[in-house]
Amino acid sequence: MSRGTGTVRELQCELESTIDHKNTVRSFVMSAVLLLLTPVYIVVVGNAGTYENSPHGFKAFLVAFAIFQAAMAAAGFFIILRNETDWQKTYYRTVYGASLVLLAVTAAFEKSATGSMLAYIAVSVMAVIVPVLDLTEQTVIMGMMSVSAVVSAVAFRLPGRNILDISVWCVATAVSAMFIQSRAEDYERVSIKLKNQTATSEKDHLTGLANRRALDKNAPMLWRCCERASAPVGIIEIDIDFFKKYNDKFGHPEGDECLRKIASAIGKSAQRCSDIVARTGGEEFIVLAQNMNHDQIVALALKIRNAVLELKLPHAYMGVSKYVTVSIGAAQAVPSFDNSFQNLYKEADDALYQAKENGRNCIVCNGKIYGRMKNGVASAI
Repeated sequence: MSRGTGTVRELQCELESTIDHKNTVRSFVMSAVLLLLTPVYIVVVGNAGTYENSPHGFKAFLVAFAIFQAAMAAAGFFIILRNETDWQKTYYRTVYGASLVLLAVTAAFEKSATGSMLAYIAVSVMAVIVPVLDLTEQTVIMGMMSVSAVVSAVAFRLPGRNILDISVWCVATAVSAMFIQSRAEDYERVSIKLKNQTATSEKDHLTGLANRRALDKNAPMLWRCCERASAPVGIIEIDIDFFKKYNDKFGHPEGDECLRKIASAIGKSAQRCSDIVARTGGEEFIVLAQNMNHDQIVALALKIRNAVLELKLPHAYMGVSKYVTVSIGAAQAVPSFDNSFQNLYKEADDALYQAKENGRNCIVCNGKIYGRMKNGVASAI
């Protein structure tokens, strides 16, 4: 299967999943609303004396309708709560189809008892705002609703002109519902496509991490959020030591694999949901972390450094280590009116430069060196 075919299928699966979830939620809301309105309707028409001329058992029909909606509302609640995706299609098809059929019968009764078309208008609204976004399903359900509407009109002995009006109403409702569902499906398809395009444009294609564009987009938002909360922001800037020599010795395919492994090590080290990990250049990475003090930022930087060392990737250049290492510059501050993200970024960049000047394979934060120093002596936090 080609890459393009796989992408199309993934988009189609995401579209179906999104539509199934939204239809399930809409059907649950529909059942809950009908459950609340049915007793009100029974009381209102009962007090108005509408049941006096109604067919025998119609009140029992309305009670059964309310019980059905209660059962469907309960089922929908548990399906949504437990995310039972296997039951979503069955659920919303049942709710949508059965409710429209039963509402069509109720509308025929209302028409025969009061002469009002308001109930038919209500059915039209339900048919349009709760779409089942599949042409075959929509055709079947609209057909069931139309047949039940016409049969009910005949059963309630409505005049021929009324039956003709109801038939026209059925056609108009079906066409409107199919048009709305088609537009809604197009909207969801475009929305998902744009979302995936945005996600792709903000992701580094080699490592799967965020790229510079994503960093530039998210960093200011994180900064403002932490400024409001008076929470510290930490920046860890990472550079692979002598990566050009690695590429020259092993070749670019091996260099790409090296980048992927190191990116994975960094991502696993900074795995809080609030952490932002990005690849900002050829062999450069950035980690943004919030709610970490100085010691915690240094500890995270050391964790990243050690995770890379544990990969034990043989290096072409032995001046630092026989394995691939990283140099790290870190900075931390609480956002306020007298500093900025750019200032903190520059501080981390200067710290990275100091780490390289002090023999690499170490961390510099706030002027202090952690890890391998130039003379080979390790310092402790």
